[in-house]
Amino acid sequence: MLDGAMAGIERVGNRLPHPVLLFAGLFLVVAAVSTALSFAGVTVRVPGDDKTLAVKGVFTGEGMVWLLNNFIPNFTGFPSLGTVLLMMAAVGVAEKTGLLETAVRASIARAPRALLPYLVAFVACQAHLMSDVAILVVPPLAAL
Repeated sequence: MLDGAMAGIERVGNRLPHPVLLFAGLFLVVAAVSTALSFAGVTVRVPGDDKTLAVKGVFTGEGMVWLLNNFIPNFTGFPSLGTVLLMMAAVGVAEKTGLLETAVRASIARAPRALLPYLVAFVACQAHLMSDVAILVVPPLAAL
């Protein structure tokens, strides 16, 4: 029963477009909705404050100027960007050379199949203690 459910999830997942296209599509939807709400004059109240703010559309002149002016600071302001880029490059090199697959297989090869989820969770906890990028590194490792 679980195998059938997992196969169904895999079929649906395989039909999804590339993540870049998903991100771009979601950006366009949010930008279009914000622009429509901006033209409609919608305002929102800030929780915990009596201020009301007008919705600003991304596809308006002011919105495009803001988007272009804040693109690089928004990208570089991500706190763990350097760590993420370094760890992803290191994992990429380790994977392409075969080191990662060999290390994972050697460490997990003798483990009973029932313990694999717990081993992945253990590795995830250890990776989280070592770096903030565990959320990006552990899922591909678990897929091996």
